[in-house]
Amino acid sequence: MYEKEFLVMDTMTAKVMGSGDLPVLATPSLIAAVEETCRDFMKQRLSQEQTSVGVSISCQHLHPTGIGQSFVVKIIEKKFEKRKSEYIFEVADKRTKIAEGTHIRVIVNRQRFMKNLEN
Repeated sequence: MYEKEFLVMDTMTAKVMGSGDLPVLATPSLIAAVEETCRDFMKQRLSQEQTSVGVSISCQHLHPTGIGQSFVVKIIEKKFEKRKSEYIFEVADKRTKIAEGTHIRVIVNRQRFMKNLEN
C-alpha cells in the first residue's frame, strides 16, 4: 500500500473547477490526486526517459469534503504487467471514506509520447 495526503484548497473546489457550484472538493480534483499518488508510486520503476500516463479511471465520489480539510489517497497495486499498472484506491478524510475506485497507468517513453502530438 502507498498513500499520500492532500489539503483541499480553494482552487480544488467544484465551484472553481466548474463541475458544480458548491465550495467542496471537486471530483476532477479528487481524480487528479489519485493520479498523482499512483504516478508518484510508479516513479520507482521508471528510467529518466520514461513517465507514466493515466489511461483509465473509475471513481465513485461518495462524500463531500470542505475547503481546509485534508484527505488521504491510499492505493494498492493490483497488477503490474509489462508497462501497465492497475490500482485499487480509497480516499478518506478524517470523518469517512469519500471515494473509491480503480485506476490504470501505462509507462511510456517521454520523447515518443510527445512526438505523437506532431502532425
